[in-house]
Amino acid sequence: MNIQKHLLILLVRFAPNEKTLATHWVGRGKIMKWVLSFLLGCALWYILTIIFGFIIGFMGLGYLDHFKENSFFYNIFLYPIGIWLGFKITKTPFFPTKKKEE
Repeated sequence: MNIQKHLLILLVRFAPNEKTLATHWVGRGKIMKWVLSFLLGCALWYILTIIFGFIIGFMGLGYLDHFKENSFFYNIFLYPIGIWLGFKITKTPFFPTKKKEE
């Protein structure tokens, strides 16, 4: 058996029921989709940072002290936007949700 099957057997054995968060994620490719969404978000953050820097440089605002001193602030501001876009594009929830039982 491969390692994924062993992990699934262990998770099911020690889980209170089969609908726990662990069994909801393992074996269905949701972890990989989440990781790929996160990596896409990081790539989008990088692209947004380059675009923002190009706009600031093109407009001649790069010489102002405000943009030199606050570049870290702009990166912190653009990071959640890139991550959010990555998860929105792939339609992956950032936090997993359990389906309501009917």
